[in-house]
Amino acid sequence: RGEWLQLLREQGLAGKGLDTNRVTIEQCREAGLDVVEGDAMEYLRGLPDACLGAITGFHIIEHIPFTDLVRLIDECLRVLNPGGIAMFETPNPENLVVGSCSFYNDPTHLNPLPPLVSQFLLGARGFESVEILRLTENRAVERLPLQPAEEQNSGKLNTAIEFINRHFGAAPDYAVIGYKP
Repeated sequence: RGEWLQLLREQGLAGKGLDTNRVTIEQCREAGLDVVEGDAMEYLRGLPDACLGAITGFHIIEHIPFTDLVRLIDECLRVLNPGGIAMFETPNPENLVVGSCSFYNDPTHLNPLPPLVSQFLLGARGFESVEILRLTENRAVERLPLQPAEEQNSGKLNTAIEFINRHFGAAPDYAVIGYKP
């Protein structure tokens, strides 16, 4: 939808958008944003080695078959400059509502990617300092308070409350971020 490109422009940074959705492309162009219609893998394959400072992908990796995702990550590594950054945002299946239900509201989603899988994948393909940033932590869920220690059965109850807070209050999205050596 162009929000990231608009933010980059406001910060004086150049950015180019890529999407397969023609409606989105037209909306972005009407907003004066630099966008192209196309497939990410084909676009990256057409670029020379070490030509970009950053690659970002918002809610795309959950749409890509795993073997194609590995190839996409390899292409990102190839086209990034040394020290370049790759960042991909995706739904977070650590949040039980996301992992068991809302992820599947989009019929084009293939499989949820747990944060540790994404982190491992970028690291295994050659990225360094790979980290996970959990986004919009607890945006829709108010955390349940723990019971005072002096309350009867507070230990068992607090264990259950911590489980509920951790799995239902987990960030609904996360980003995996890695740097090219």
